[in-house]
Amino acid sequence: MIGHNSPTRTAPLISVTTLDKVALSQFGRDVAVRNRKSRAVLAYLALSPHGFETRERICGLLWSESDEARARASLRQTVVDLKTCLAEAEGVFLGDRLNVTLKQSLVTVDVSEIRHELKAGRIPPVLLERQRVAESFLNGLDDIDPSFRNWVLVQRQCLQDEFISCLEAMAKAAADWPALKRAGQALLNLDPTNEIGCRAVMEASARMGDQATALRAYKGLWDLLETEFDSEPSAATQALVSDIKLGTIGATDRGAVTAIAAEAFGSQAQRLQEPAAGVLLFVREFELVSGSVRARNAVQIFRSELVASLVRFRDWAVMEWEGHPPRFTENAYCIEATGFIDGPALRLSMTLKQLASGRYIWSEQFVIENSQWYQTQQRLIRRIAVALGVSMSSERLVQIASIPDLSLEQFDRWLRAQELIFQWRPESEERAEALFRSIIAESPRFAAAYAGLAGIINSRHLIFPGIGRRRERHAEALTFAKQATQIDPIDSRSQLHLAWSYAMNGIPQQAAISFLLACELNGNDPWTLVSASLGLAYCDDRENARRIATLALQTGLGVSRLQWSYQAGVRFLLGDYAGCVEAAERAADSVSYIGGWKAAALALLGNEQAAHEEADRFLAQLKTTWFGHESPEPGNVGTWLMDSFPIYSPDALEALRRGLAGAGIVVSHMPLPEPVLSAAPNGVVRDA
Repeated sequence: MIGHNSPTRTAPLISVTTLDKVALSQFGRDVAVRNRKSRAVLAYLALSPHGFETRERICGLLWSESDEARARASLRQTVVDLKTCLAEAEGVFLGDRLNVTLKQSLVTVDVSEIRHELKAGRIPPVLLERQRVAESFLNGLDDIDPSFRNWVLVQRQCLQDEFISCLEAMAKAAADWPALKRAGQALLNLDPTNEIGCRAVMEASARMGDQATALRAYKGLWDLLETEFDSEPSAATQALVSDIKLGTIGATDRGAVTAIAAEAFGSQAQRLQEPAAGVLLFVREFELVSGSVRARNAVQIFRSELVASLVRFRDWAVMEWEGHPPRFTENAYCIEATGFIDGPALRLSMTLKQLASGRYIWSEQFVIENSQWYQTQQRLIRRIAVALGVSMSSERLVQIASIPDLSLEQFDRWLRAQELIFQWRPESEERAEALFRSIIAESPRFAAAYAGLAGIINSRHLIFPGIGRRRERHAEALTFAKQATQIDPIDSRSQLHLAWSYAMNGIPQQAAISFLLACELNGNDPWTLVSASLGLAYCDDRENARRIATLALQTGLGVSRLQWSYQAGVRFLLGDYAGCVEAAERAADSVSYIGGWKAAALALLGNEQAAHEEADRFLAQLKTTWFGHESPEPGNVGTWLMDSFPIYSPDALEALRRGLAGAGIVVSHMPLPEPVLSAAPNGVVRDA
C-alpha cells in the first residue's frame, strides 16, 4: 500500500505522523486523537492508494474478531470521533454509508515525505539521525487487532525494503565521498547487517583519510554477525578491509569516487553483470543418481522448500521449468542440482547458469543432513545472491530462511508428511494431517506445520473431486492460518493461506486484505499474484483482481498450465467468457475442475454445441477421479462445482449456475452428502 504514488499536492491542511507514535496536527497545531482505532483509521487512509476505503474492509481490518453489527457500530463511533477532531479542516475527512475518505491532497504524511526525498536523490535527516526507522511505523498500534497487526508488519517490511533499495542505488551513484558515507550510514541505521552500507562507510572514510572510522565500521559488522548470526562478512567486505589495512585504499581525489565506489560494491565471486531489474530464476527438478524412494522424496522436498524460501525475496522472480528451454533473456538463470547418497547424508552438487550464454557462473557441493537442512538453505541463498550480485543482509536472510526449533525426529515426521501429501490419496493426506498435528503439539512455533494443515483442509475438496466442503473444517483451517501468520507475518505463503481460509469461511473483506498483503510482500512471484487474483475475484474485488491477474502475465516468461487455470477462473468471474475459454485451453487438464469453467463459459457465449461437447468430456474424465459418495452424474458434479468455489457475488454465482445448466450440467442446490472416502478407480489422483 505504501508503495503507491503520492497524490497531487495542494496546500496541506493537516499533517499525519506515523513513525513512533501516530500524531495529527491541524494548521500547525497539535490535535489530540485519543482513540487508538481512530488513529489507526487515519493512518490507514493517509497511506492508502486512493485515500478511501469501504466500511466493510475497515471493519475487517480493525474489528476482525467482532460480529458485523458490533464492528459497524464501533466504526460509526470512530468516524464521528475523527470528524470531530478534524472539524476545522473542512472537507478533509468524509464518511458516507459505504465508504470513509481522507482527501490526500490536503494531507502530508511523514512516510510519504521520506519517499519523496529519496526519489529525488536526497537522504532525509531522520534516516541519518535514527536507527531502524521502518520498525517504528505505527508504534503502539500493532496490538489493537490481529488483522491490523498483519497489515502493520507487512507495511514495515515494505518500507524497509523500499528505503534500502533507494539508498543502495544512491550509494552506487554517489558523486563524492561524503555523499557515499551518508548513504552508507543511512543503510546501516536501517539494517546494521547491510554490507553495501558498511562498505560505503568504510570506503568513504578511508578515502577521506579517516581509517579509524572505516575499521570501526568493519569491527561493528564483524561482531554483530558473529554474535547474532554465527557468520562473518562477505568476501568482498573482507577484501576491502584488507586493502584499507594495507594502505592500498587511502585518501584520494574526490573525483575518482564513481569508478572506485562501484568497484567497492562488487562481489569477488565470478559473475557476469550487475544485477538488473527482472532477474528470473528457473529451478529445474533436482536429480538423484541413486538411492531409495525415501531419499528421492527428500531431494524433491528440499527443492520445494528452497523454492519457497527463494520466492520470498523481491530481488528475483522464481519460475518453474516447464520441461523445455524458456525464451532466453540476459537476466534469466537456471538452478540445477544432482544428488547422491553419502553414508547417512545427502550430497548435492548445484550449479547456477545464465541461460542466454550457457555460461556457468557458480557451482558448489553441499552435504545435507536433517540437522542442517535450514542452515544449508541459508548458505545456498546467500551463494546465489552473491553470484547474481544481489545484496543480501544477514538479518533479512535469517528472517526469511529461519531455522525452526525441531528435533531430528520431529523433522523426520515433517518430511514424511510432505511425502504423503504428494501421493494424492485421501488416506495419505489424513496421515499427513496427523503428522502435522503431532509436530504442532510438540513444537508450537513451527509456522510451516500450521500452514500445511490450512492448505490441506482448504484444497481437499478440489484435489479430490466429489468431496464436499465441510464448514467446520474450514473454520479450523482459519485457526491454523491465523497462527501461521502470527508466527511469521511477512511470509507471503502464510498470508495466502490466511486469505484463502478467510475466503473459504465466507469472510471476503478480510480475505481481500490478506490477498493484497501477500502481493505487497512478494509482487515478483507469479504464483502469489495469480493465486491472489483468483481469490480477489472470488471476493468480488474486481478492480484488484483484474490488475493483479494482468501483472501475473507480465512477470516475464513461462506462464504454467496451472497458472492458466487460475486465469480462467478470474476471467470467468470478471465476465470475460471468451478469455476464460482461451485460458482454459492453455491450462489443458491441470486441475480437476477446469472443464467446468470452460463448458459454462462456452454456454454463456452462446456456443451450445461446444459447451455440451466440453461438458461431456469433463464428465467422462471425472469418472476416473471421482471420490464422492454419489456417482458423478451431471447433477452431482454441478452441485460439487457450485459448492467448491467461495464466490461472494450473487451475480457471478448465478452466471456460473446458468452456464453449467446451458452446458447440460443442471445444478441441484442440495449440498453433497458427507463422502465415504475411498480411492478412485485408478487409485491415484493425477498431479494437478
